[in-house]
Amino acid sequence: MQDPRINSKEPLENKESRWIGLYKLEYSDPKGNKRFWEIAERKTRGSSELDAVGIVSLLKSKNNESTQIILCLQFRPSINKMSVVFPAGLVDREETPEKAALRELEEETGYHGKIVSSYYTMYSNVGMTNTNNKLIFVEVDLDDEINKNPQQKLEEDEFITIVIVPIKNLFSTLQEYEKKGYGIDSNLGSFALGLHMSASLLQ
Repeated sequence: MQDPRINSKEPLENKESRWIGLYKLEYSDPKGNKRFWEIAERKTRGSSELDAVGIVSLLKSKNNESTQIILCLQFRPSINKMSVVFPAGLVDREETPEKAALRELEEETGYHGKIVSSYYTMYSNVGMTNTNNKLIFVEVDLDDEINKNPQQKLEEDEFITIVIVPIKNLFSTLQEYEKKGYGIDSNLGSFALGLHMSASLLQ
């Protein structure tokens, strides 16, 4: 297996793209002036109006007092580097976010879990795209027989390495990955930073 890399880069017409389209919007500002905006938009959005889910997988066991969390290491051509992300994936058409979360968790990590909670829809980069996602919190019982020997069910073009870390060490773990040149996903990075800062801000 060789290290992944970018071989070429060229313009792409909308009619040739499968996943993403580039559009020009006309809108009226608060003063009634006509203005224009360029956006990138996913072509895969289904009836839920949600593009994707990120899975905050909380691994628990009677033999371990510390809750653990799953991270995925994956090369992303868009940033031309390895990334550190939550398990995540697109929501299929007519699929609920919760169902998508459980499906993606099993496919990318091999683990089975139960939904704990989900919160507001988040937009990744409101100046450039309407792409959105939602974090789904899932509890994974490591004492359950079904989770004793997890096996990934990856697509032929997916190469994902799973890392499990104590959630209390998440922030420092991401700092170490950044030093190694990894790209930190904004959902994961914001979540970890929130946990880290809450220790002092909420006192």
